[in-house]
Amino acid sequence: MEWKAGQIVSWTPAQFDESDLWVIIDAALPTWRECADGVSEGKKLLMAGQLKLVKGPITAAIENANAFNSFLRSWGQVDTDWNV
Repeated sequence: MEWKAGQIVSWTPAQFDESDLWVIIDAALPTWRECADGVSEGKKLLMAGQLKLVKGPITAAIENANAFNSFLRSWGQVDTDWNV
């Protein structure tokens, strides 16, 4: 996913070298959908181990839980085919 000025401009397969990324979040597809649909809060899924920060500051995600949740919910604003 590529962001510019707080807006998602691209959601495509990886186009960046992993070393250039500042955060990598891993989860199962149903978990991503829960976050995007606002069904579950990202901070709770993170603490439950359903969302995993592979790279990035977990303390920042916890300290800024509301922003983290908004970040994940914003993914629901992008047309997504969840049947992949």
